[in-house]
Amino acid sequence: MNEQEYCRNCGSANPTSATSCANCGTTLKPKRPWFGPKRIGYGISPKTWQGWLILAVFVAAVTGITLWLAR
Repeated sequence: MNEQEYCRNCGSANPTSATSCANCGTTLKPKRPWFGPKRIGYGISPKTWQGWLILAVFVAAVTGITLWLAR
């Protein structure tokens, strides 16, 4: 495990175990990156629902600003 994870249930730092919290026994989920490298070409693409949400908000913001400036 590269980063120190925190238990979502009790909030304690748990650097020694990658599967469960030492204090309360809650199973820890590994963190997945929101964006990852594309299979073909350069750049990154969304890998999780959070990445897709960020992309949708960005596209909506750019579209909204473009339409507002075009008035």
